[in-house]
Amino acid sequence: ASAELDLESTRQKAAVARREWERHGGAAPPSPLVVYEPQLRAAQAALEAARAEAAKARLDLERTSVRAPFDCVVLEKRLEVGQYVKVGAEAARVVGTNRAQVVVQLSLDEFFTLPPGRGAMPSAQVCLRPDLCWKGVAARTLGEVQPLGKTVQVAVEVDDPYRLGMEGFNHPRLEMGSFVHVRLAGKRLTEAIRLPRGVVRDGGTLWLVSKDETLEIRKVEVGWEDRDWAYVVSGLSPGELVVSSDIPGAAPGMRLKVEQGDK
Repeated sequence: ASAELDLESTRQKAAVARREWERHGGAAPPSPLVVYEPQLRAAQAALEAARAEAAKARLDLERTSVRAPFDCVVLEKRLEVGQYVKVGAEAARVVGTNRAQVVVQLSLDEFFTLPPGRGAMPSAQVCLRPDLCWKGVAARTLGEVQPLGKTVQVAVEVDDPYRLGMEGFNHPRLEMGSFVHVRLAGKRLTEAIRLPRGVVRDGGTLWLVSKDETLEIRKVEVGWEDRDWAYVVSGLSPGELVVSSDIPGAAPGMRLKVEQGDK
């Protein structure tokens, strides 16, 4: 539009200049500069260049597309209508919908209960609440032990976190940034004996009632323990009596009195 205006304005100036030349009785042909011939050629060239640039812009627009390299949802739009955009400019912040990643912190003891080797990845359950869970797998570690707390970061991957295969728009989704509870399947303990965690003494020992009702302090192997329970995998046989009470000055061979109701 600006180039067309410049050309039309130059034409009007050229026409006025030619009339003035003729009105003053100029017998010889006027100089090209007097009647704006160079200016007309320049304005015409500028208009043609502007039209070519506009055609190129329309072609670029036809060939322009905004796409993500994967299925995703838009978290943040970073462009506005009418904004000038350069090639490669960041248009939005997106997150993939095919798979989500949940990073969990495991203590070293917890980490070493995961199945070792290069076989099937440990299964996982990721829950927003007890009745709303997704299945996943412990895919990999992030490659280092955290100095603070000596924990290992494990990446749990969940397929279809947004449940796009379900009809409707209000079904539960595992949104990015959600707080979740993660349950990992560890190594299976066979023939383990579950005991209240408090009866396992320092150093992984148990206080037992021997056959002659004296105190025996025995080292056992605890395969796993959680907040409430300890699972003894060796060093204890079914039917043996474990002392749960605190005994001041406990020593091996100390005479014990077992209450009938405690057996």
